[in-house]
Amino acid sequence: MKKNLQLAIFMIASIFLSCQKEIPKEKLTTIDNIVLGTSIDKLYKQMDSLSIPHKIFLTTMLKSDHHNEFIDMRYTNMFNLSQYKSWSDDNIGLLYPMTLQGTKNVIGMIVILGHSTRPLFAENENSGKAFIQDINAKLIEDIKNLYISKYGQPSDTFSLSSHRVYFIKGDQIIETGDPKREGLDFTWETEYYSITFFTGLPSYESRYNTTKRTYDYEIQFSNFYVVKPDVNNNEVQSFSYCYIEYKLNDKAIKELNLNKINL
Repeated sequence: MKKNLQLAIFMIASIFLSCQKEIPKEKLTTIDNIVLGTSIDKLYKQMDSLSIPHKIFLTTMLKSDHHNEFIDMRYTNMFNLSQYKSWSDDNIGLLYPMTLQGTKNVIGMIVILGHSTRPLFAENENSGKAFIQDINAKLIEDIKNLYISKYGQPSDTFSLSSHRVYFIKGDQIIETGDPKREGLDFTWETEYYSITFFTGLPSYESRYNTTKRTYDYEIQFSNFYVVKPDVNNNEVQSFSYCYIEYKLNDKAIKELNLNKINL
């Protein structure tokens, strides 16, 4: 009887494992060689092995000593192109993993785009950096062209008001929308995941000077308005809350059994 039970368990396990299809890692590999479809714990170990950097950023332009106005995030330098960086500003992307609801299985990665800079009223260069969710229009165009060169023309392009954005408030990342401003999406599809590049909302906070390669700020507290660039002063528009979303499709989730097990 005991042998029959063991045999039945073995057969069930074999059937289960045979249904769990192996997907080549290169078909699940995204930004900075990060592979989706694993557990969140394994993802962080993977990021350690890839030497993905992390840093504590201030989340406001005004220098602060409040602990809840800092966020500790892993980030990518993939979009820190030399023609847009300066001694004070770097264009980076914070890496924000997405897990399937009810599990610890990673089905996506949000790359929250912005720039790091010295906060206002910082005493010295060692005061740490603030992360501001603005990037300039020229960099946005270059990012789009980078993805076109790798994945071809986007499969879909559309604009939308009240677009979902990821807003960093203090030490939290909040999903929200803005009904007053409209944003543009570009989408690419691969066999196992989609890529969506949201090009952001016209900024209430900054403009970008192409000569100095720095962002100029306007601090607003009420009656918000879009900050307009002065083209005669070599300025271009900044856009807020840009992000790139990598997300496994239903085919990948099914073949990896991500909706049934914690890896």
